[in-house]
This record gives sequence, C-alpha cells and structure tokens, in this order.
Amino acid sequence: MVRSFPELRALRTITAPADMSWADTACFAGDRIVAQLLGEDQRTVAVESRGTLVELDVGDGFVVGAADNTWLIGGRDVIERWTFAQD
Repeated sequence: MVRSFPELRALRTITAPADMSWADTACFAGDRIVAQLLGEDQRTVAVESRGTLVELDVGDGFVVGAADNTWLIGGRDVIERWTFAQD
C-alpha cells in the first residue's frame, strides 16, 4: 500500500501475487515502485504505473531509495546502486 505523508491516507494498493507477500520496505525510482516479494523465493520487482510487475535481476539485499531515480540493494558485504535503462 502506498500512503501519503503526513496524513498516511492510502493512495494506491498493489496486490501481491498468490502465495507471496510484500517486504516491509519499498521505494520510488522515477515513476516506478521498487519492492521485494517474499515467498518460496525472494524477488525484487518494479511496479509499473499500470500495476504490471517486472522482475529485476539485481541480487539479494535490502531495497533503499536513493537520489536521481535510483535505488540501492544493500547486503552483508556489498551496496550496489541501480537505475533503469533509458527508453
């Protein structure tokens, strides 16, 4: 669920696929949301503006928002900055 600050009203609800749930954190990268799906396998996905989920091959770790439409994947031994390729 995407909420606005400071009143925290729901702006958008995105349903996870069957047998999966959303991790507690997500971030914006441009007009997309980057989040992790939890289930039998953990996957990082981009949520497109129309709600389509696109699996990202960015490795494991925590998702953290960063500057200039990028995000970070942080793990025990590494922090990587990611961005979407220009269309």
